[in-house]
Amino acid sequence: MGDDKIREFAEKKFGKINVIVSLYSLQIVWADRKFADMVDFKEEELPGKNIRDIIVIDYHVFLRTLGKFLGKTADDTKILKRKDGKKIKASGTVHHFSFEKEEYICVRLKKAEHV
Repeated sequence: MGDDKIREFAEKKFGKINVIVSLYSLQIVWADRKFADMVDFKEEELPGKNIRDIIVIDYHVFLRTLGKFLGKTADDTKILKRKDGKKIKASGTVHHFSFEKEEYICVRLKKAEHV
């Protein structure tokens, strides 16, 4: 499956990761159990879900934030909205990468706490 190839590529390049998002569609391409549990979803519910439905941030601010990751690796913290409506503050390392002429970001979670 193509998503497995993207995940394998990202893990080979960056090590352990928890979620991959397409920069073109802003959809989650892949997420592991840790990320799914954190946002109160099942793993199979997340692929195809728009990340804007999970990140609590103004859309224009979100787009500017994405720009700081292009071609880079950086630490970032965001407020995420769980499926049950509760909010959590999650921190992690964000990596930008290209795979088969498409752009992605992947995140390795470091810390999450309820807000």
